[in-house]
Amino acid sequence: MNEIRVVLLFFLICFFCITACKKQQENDRISLDSSGAKIELMSLDTILLDGSLTSQVGYFFISDLGVHFADRVQSKLFTFSLKGEYLGTSLEKGDGPKNQNGLHGLVFKDSLFYVLSDQFISIFDRDFTIKERFQFKWGGHEPYEEMLNFPTADMFGLYEIAWISRLVNMPFIPLEKEGGFILPVMMTHPKLNGYWTTDYYEEVSNLGLFNENLELIKLGGKRSEEYLDHHFLPNFDYTNLVRRRGELLVSFPIDHKIYVYDLDLEYLRKFGDPGKMMKQDYISTQTLEEAEAQWELDFDQFGFYDHLFYDEEKDLLFRSYVPQGRKENFSRLQIYREERLVADVKVPLRFKVIGSSGKFYYADGIIDEENEKLGFYKFSIDEM
Repeated sequence: MNEIRVVLLFFLICFFCITACKKQQENDRISLDSSGAKIELMSLDTILLDGSLTSQVGYFFISDLGVHFADRVQSKLFTFSLKGEYLGTSLEKGDGPKNQNGLHGLVFKDSLFYVLSDQFISIFDRDFTIKERFQFKWGGHEPYEEMLNFPTADMFGLYEIAWISRLVNMPFIPLEKEGGFILPVMMTHPKLNGYWTTDYYEEVSNLGLFNENLELIKLGGKRSEEYLDHHFLPNFDYTNLVRRRGELLVSFPIDHKIYVYDLDLEYLRKFGDPGKMMKQDYISTQTLEEAEAQWELDFDQFGFYDHLFYDEEKDLLFRSYVPQGRKENFSRLQIYREERLVADVKVPLRFKVIGSSGKFYYADGIIDEENEKLGFYKFSIDEM
């Protein structure tokens, strides 16, 4: 009789464990907003590509020509169909009308390719022929000695572009009708920087508004106050941004909030929900050497919020994040509608939504240098 009771108890425990695990998995896949709406990812497929001709250093983006892999080493665009068929190569290093030195960031808008590289933005047509090329003009009229010895956050000439990784499509916003561009900016002055000065996180702007000639005309935005709780996290000091109609959405790696600005860089409000299972016991550094030595470790073992993409047609905002660091080999994806979280789902590592065609969305992607493999993701969503 005791043996029967033990067996029954064992099966009861197993039943409750399975039920609890199943419920947890369901909760892990779908989040509900206050109205009861929910969104679920469906039919997630991997489109593998032949990456043997590429350096496997770069990122994917999408245009009406297909899915492109921007090779940061070769400065070439490899174009594939939405089914993964190789369609050809465009651009490469050089000074000709179809050449481009550097592919730090790419935006396709109104049949034009906007290319960010070093201190230039180049504009190409759909045939990848250059139309215009502008060089950044940072301004700043303060005397050199004053900028050197007494730097302040309002000195235009001390700012520079806040670059991210070579595997990331550097976010910047072309303002077609308004004219000009918005870019993330930073400062690396010996007396005002993210490595060892508190004033940097309190005062230095993180957004720059440039006119149509790439002249810096306004600074705006501030880094999240979360940075002030850590002295210091320079490896996580960068800005993700995306345009949503007449607004700018800004996100930081260590803060779950998404900050809303108008296109004149005036702060409006913030929203956003924390990610699931975020590991954020970051290790602070005090010197440049410490931060550089810890760079890989930071991203491998700690959680961070990542890429933003906005689908204007469906009014959906997608935000990727890595909860436990890259070594755990998975990401998660939040989906917002009208600033309410409607989904938070587990996705592959390096998963960043880059665009849509018909009922399908596409996401960057797979880069496997060892096996010379590239790939992007294709998925749909079910609004229940």
